[in-house]
Amino acid sequence: MKRSLRKARKDKFVTVKELAVAADVSPQTITNYESGKCNPGPDTWKKLKQALNLKGDFESWFTPKDVTRYGEKDRCKVPGCKKRPTARGFCFGHYLNAWRRAKRLAKKNGGNVVDYIEEA
Repeated sequence: MKRSLRKARKDKFVTVKELAVAADVSPQTITNYESGKCNPGPDTWKKLKQALNLKGDFESWFTPKDVTRYGEKDRCKVPGCKKRPTARGFCFGHYLNAWRRAKRLAKKNGGNVVDYIEEA
């Protein structure tokens, strides 16, 4: 069974706001960590570990499923973009830009937008 960040925080009598200040993140981010919606990055994890005097490594606190869910393979295909992909491996912003370029090409050259989406 994985350890609970919320339980560790409550055992130390630390509020969400106090922990957020210590980790240099927002209170909502701490709540997301505790609920499992997202995981802290390496720097934030070090700050949390220090603030709560936690023992163990990252994997003993967060499930491997969560670790792979936000891993490198779940990033936008555009180099340097760290957003999560939504369509065809691209983040929403890059996919929308590609769609707009394809739409312009389809209008200029004739044809269907879908024919040009891979080129854009």
